[in-house]
Amino acid sequence: MVTPLQLDSYTRDLWMEYDSLAIAQVSPLAYDPCYKPKLIICLDTQSQTVPANGYAQAGIKIRPGSIIYGFHFGSQYAGTPQFNFQMTDVELSHQLFSEPVSQSFLANQKGVDYPNLFTSPYPVCGKGRFLFEVWNQLAEALVIIPLLITLEPQ
Repeated sequence: MVTPLQLDSYTRDLWMEYDSLAIAQVSPLAYDPCYKPKLIICLDTQSQTVPANGYAQAGIKIRPGSIIYGFHFGSQYAGTPQFNFQMTDVELSHQLFSEPVSQSFLANQKGVDYPNLFTSPYPVCGKGRFLFEVWNQLAEALVIIPLLITLEPQ
């Protein structure tokens, strides 16, 4: 079966990027009745406006058994670095990145509003508790609405 991500012309093997390989790992689940796609907003409404050079954090509860396979920040954040972020699996005391990363590394530069996919899916285990942290790098307040892309078990 072909998934919508596989139809996108910017994710083919010829672009020398790993997106097509990452899609191949999750595409069998696209039509699996055991999973449904779900977008999770990482920051609550009050925390989405981060003050100049400020910090915000929020706890996230993701259903155990879910599979996290990417982030989506939107095309408005593409280009210059505006904020750094980190996500920690509280149950395992495991940070998804070795240090906070700039959104410019994960904002997709393909000219379309396309998500950034992980090189391999991340399984949610335990109670599914995560901590999302963000650091504003600008000298002005910034509205940040990060989305986590998951497949949730039915």
